[in-house]
Amino acid sequence: MSQPTQRIAGGGSTARPLQWLGQRSYEIYLTHMFVVTGLYVLFTRLGTPSIGVPALFIATVLLSGLLGEFVARFYSEPVNRYLRRRWGEGPSMAVALQANTSPV
Repeated sequence: MSQPTQRIAGGGSTARPLQWLGQRSYEIYLTHMFVVTGLYVLFTRLGTPSIGVPALFIATVLLSGLLGEFVARFYSEPVNRYLRRRWGEGPSMAVALQANTSPV
């Protein structure tokens, strides 16, 4: 299945980071609080310097993304591959639609 992307003048894809974020959003959602909590503890131990807030925000976003990527690559995707090999992909969409339709 191809996904459309928008292109900017330089030829780079503007949608690629958003696609990556969408693919990793569940893992980022599950793990971001570990990053937030850890950086918050560090930030408060440093005396909560106001000048550090932008750096804290950027670090939180980047580290959350990296942790989400790590969890997806080394846990979620291998488990999904194993489950699909073990039990298959499930019924095809045509079979599922056929089973859910009733005659008129």
